[in-house]
Amino acid sequence: MAAVAGLCFDAAPRAATEWTEAAAECAKGGLALPSVGQLIAAATTLGNVSAGGEWTDGFFEAGGEQWGVLVEGAGSPSSDKIAENHPYRCVTQLLR
Repeated sequence: MAAVAGLCFDAAPRAATEWTEAAAECAKGGLALPSVGQLIAAATTLGNVSAGGEWTDGFFEAGGEQWGVLVEGAGSPSSDKIAENHPYRCVTQLLR
């Protein structure tokens, strides 16, 4: 895990998977997907955010479809259908 802004992030992205699988995998370990703001803030420090985007906890429905929010390598938000595969990382509060 890598400490960034009071949080512990996976040091490297986990294998690409669907949004629901990513969220469930993090929850199994008592962790969560990072928020959009958390991953944007950490992108520069981590230095290895996937160029095609990593899943965050962001989720919305539009046009009758479900979408997840990604953060791309440069720290820009984007979105994709939750059934698409993208890497992700889990996060938790930094304990001191």
